[in-house]
Amino acid sequence: MGGKRVELREGIWQGSGYSQNLKLINVPVLKYHDQGGSEITVSLKHFYGIVSMSDGQSGFRHYSGLGETSGKMVASVRTPILNILGAIWVSYSSIAGYPADTTFRANQILASQDPVALDYWAAKYIFYPISNNPRHLPTFPGIDQWLTSARDTINGRGGLYNPDSGILVDRVTKNENEMTVIRRKSRGIYNFNLKVA
Repeated sequence: MGGKRVELREGIWQGSGYSQNLKLINVPVLKYHDQGGSEITVSLKHFYGIVSMSDGQSGFRHYSGLGETSGKMVASVRTPILNILGAIWVSYSSIAGYPADTTFRANQILASQDPVALDYWAAKYIFYPISNNPRHLPTFPGIDQWLTSARDTINGRGGLYNPDSGILVDRVTKNENEMTVIRRKSRGIYNFNLKVA
């Protein structure tokens, strides 16, 4: 970034101290990922990908601790001001995205400040209808476990609300009754914005 040192937690190094003038935008691609019962990669798992594994805890973080790890990163290190999920092409049955018959053109982009709501909604309303695989539903035990753990970790650490940073979501949710979905179609692409009520 312009030759400057950037630390997610501390901010941008200014030579004598850190500036917090740093905004993080999380831009994952919705795809299949058959590991640890999580089955799909969405915004929380994407954020997990920046965690250092030098302490030898990658097994825990990738499997049983996926939701907790992602929740800690989102709530305690740097909260993305927006999670934008690319679902133009969705790889629904191969990690690599090929051969071509393992992908589907969904023509959708989703955005939310609540990564739990975004992941829940994308799994239920985009990924599962494409794959028809019950392991891709947000109620599947592997996915439900990390969504619940991320929700509880984030909310247990005070939620995300920080109006100075532009983050207006307080408590994250996987409850559809607490979500507001705004849909728009532009140039053949459906754009969804999930807001927490």
